[in-house]
Amino acid sequence: MAKADRNTRLRSRITGENNNQARQWLREHGLTHGAVPDAEDPQQQVLEAALLIALARCTDPLAGLETPDTLFGIAKATPSAKFLTLWPAAGVEAEVLARLLPSRAPDGDIRGVPGLGWAAVGRYLHLSVPGHAGRVLVGATARDAGTRDIDAAHELVAEAGLEWLADQATTPQEEAAWRNQIADLESAAPAWSRALRRPRLALAQRAEMARQAPSMDLLADDEDALQPRPHGPAAYRAPRVVHVRSHRGGNGSTVVSMQLACGLAGTGARVALVTDDAVVRQEAPGAPLGEDWHTVDLPSGSGQLQVASAGMLGDDMDQRAAEALQRGDLVILDLGRWRTRGLPKADLTLAVGRHVHWDWTSTDVIDRRPVHVQTYDRLDELFTADRGRPPAAGELEALLAALDSEFLAFALGRLYDADHGEEAAEDGADFYDPQDAEDVEEWWARFNRPRLNPEDILPAEDAAPLAQWRRELLEAIDAEGHRRYPGVWEEAREIWPEHNRRRNLQRLGTDGQALDDLVQRLDSFLARLPELDENPKPVSADECRAWCQGRVFRWLDERFAAHLKHDAGHLPRSDADRLLSLLDARFLPDIPSEVLDREPAEDWWWDVAGAARWLDTFGPDPFGPDGDDDLPEERVRFLSAVDAEGLRRHPGTWPQVRECWAGHHAELTAKGRRPFEPAPEQLPALRRAFTTRLHDAGAAASVPDWETVAQRWVAQERTDAERVEEFADLLEHHHRPADADHVAAALERDLHVLRLNADAAAAIVVNLFRADSATQSADAVSEALASRGIAGVCTVPQRRLLEPRAGGFGPASWSDRRVRDVQHDLATLALRALKTGTGTE
Repeated sequence: MAKADRNTRLRSRITGENNNQARQWLREHGLTHGAVPDAEDPQQQVLEAALLIALARCTDPLAGLETPDTLFGIAKATPSAKFLTLWPAAGVEAEVLARLLPSRAPDGDIRGVPGLGWAAVGRYLHLSVPGHAGRVLVGATARDAGTRDIDAAHELVAEAGLEWLADQATTPQEEAAWRNQIADLESAAPAWSRALRRPRLALAQRAEMARQAPSMDLLADDEDALQPRPHGPAAYRAPRVVHVRSHRGGNGSTVVSMQLACGLAGTGARVALVTDDAVVRQEAPGAPLGEDWHTVDLPSGSGQLQVASAGMLGDDMDQRAAEALQRGDLVILDLGRWRTRGLPKADLTLAVGRHVHWDWTSTDVIDRRPVHVQTYDRLDELFTADRGRPPAAGELEALLAALDSEFLAFALGRLYDADHGEEAAEDGADFYDPQDAEDVEEWWARFNRPRLNPEDILPAEDAAPLAQWRRELLEAIDAEGHRRYPGVWEEAREIWPEHNRRRNLQRLGTDGQALDDLVQRLDSFLARLPELDENPKPVSADECRAWCQGRVFRWLDERFAAHLKHDAGHLPRSDADRLLSLLDARFLPDIPSEVLDREPAEDWWWDVAGAARWLDTFGPDPFGPDGDDDLPEERVRFLSAVDAEGLRRHPGTWPQVRECWAGHHAELTAKGRRPFEPAPEQLPALRRAFTTRLHDAGAAASVPDWETVAQRWVAQERTDAERVEEFADLLEHHHRPADADHVAAALERDLHVLRLNADAAAAIVVNLFRADSATQSADAVSEALASRGIAGVCTVPQRRLLEPRAGGFGPASWSDRRVRDVQHDLATLALRALKTGTGTE
């Protein structure tokens, strides 16, 4: 007890929390990260640093707060490893927010934290920057009073003659200012973050913060006492751990985890569940966002169920799983496809899969399709199932792929800067400072890691100075490349520009198979066909040729779709059509009037290529019919706002565009087409131009009879090799229950995909189960699984009441027998498996 009191006093003295707050935090979190933890995530540190800098270095007309005995108005903080809650001094909540949230001075200078947004959550305000992982809570004056504090802050900003930006979409100026601040804080963020988390210690450095970053040494306090360590008797318990896993998303592992937790708690057990963030927010809407664990209301006579979020993308799973061991006798980790490395070892794994009808049912197929169509279908199946892979990439191939990935990131960054009116960096500043060893090491450490979506591709070769940018990349990293890749750098530098250009002409990103690679793989596949087909049937040369051309057709379809998607702004069209498409892309319903008054005056707003790129990355889905929204009125407002600027910039075409744009956009939305999407009658000419570019680039040299293939593809002349699916009505299926051993073997295959620990028990849950007269019984399958060392199978029917939004943990599910039966079945299977390691259900 004395040690616990000492830790409570230590935390209270450093953070400003009262004893009850400090003691409660220590009870919930222990000392796993220390009594006053620093932020683990660098992005969290950057946001916290930016908040304190905004308070410490604000200037007239909103100068720094001089409230006594506070850190620029912050009286106390509640820091956790993943999160931070700030408590302004009583009466100055609005003053603090006025200095934190962004505003613009008459000279254009951004005040506060650029891009910072807010959301009211109970008696807290949730602060974050869009696209940035950091988040901070600020306590409001009273419960549900956050919006009143925001209104008061808005008034203070207006009285000071500043423009309030916190309720508007983030401007390009704010985005640029935020990126600059991130760069400036690269080394100093940890010190600023710690100062905000330890406001009582930081008071001694308050005056110096206007000129320099806080000193980490002066913020250290009693370093030994603040070191992370186990805390409390809960550390010595040995709870049983259940992993709920699935080999693919959408199988329902979260629903199963939730109902299993309720079922186990119904037996009187103390259960700790770590699950999906959306479920926690749905089930505990009134809980403060800063609290990690929530106790769920259960029927009388039940045990205890505590629930915590694994984070938006599972980022908090490690921390919450460690905490769960101190909170429950039974710990359930809703992992889905999440990795298990570093998590508490499972005593039982529940493998969740969706009901697959043909696993439980035997099907006799009567195939009435033409013989050659059956042949094409079999070749497709064998080609898809062929696991043959080319030899592992050598050092040269790996270096070329890494250069492709780095150049894509570099080019997209340049385009983003151009779209927002920013100057390109000079002298290799896009990459690293060769005089800064740490900067060099950090850049090359990222060099071989894929960082972008494999579907992202470069702009078209004629849409940006890619040849010049390739030279800049190689020149900037040449010296270090020689040092790190002495054996292959010269060759890579020689061949990479053309290698990258050829891939780009085929509209391939960092992933994807080039056309000549596809042809080579097809040849290899056909040569090995007798080895791959268990029941080989003769395939004629004509059938092989038609099937190969069909696979080339599919490749052309995929790459042409990527071309239309990513190169929309550069497709041939008249000046009027380009202007119409630009307006289509820039239009959004309910655009704030102040945004419409400001942005169309900027050059970037009228850049057609930039608008197409923005639409490709961030654009919304096509709007619905006009009857669903106030689109006609919004079109009139939008056109009125941009009319003067459009006439000034495009005097020759604007009157025509102004006259027809509203009708054009109404037709576009009625047909569900996106801006810049070509009309169907334009596609043949675009296909012809696409095949011509492939031919000129030499990409099609390996395709047999390319001219004929290209002509047929442009004309969309499809053979039966490309129309296999259209013959599906000639297949007859007759169903009957499958043998229990067959079902068990199918379920066991899914279990093996998860690569489970052989020492732990395993059971199978089949979700969304739909039984009929041709479905094998679950009891018979359970017996077959038990003989294979698997604890059994539990089937979960497809019922809406099992979903979180339809009842979930709530009282609506307590009296519903259908839900309680599922909970009981899951709990029974889990307890039996934990007790014996095998069983049946």
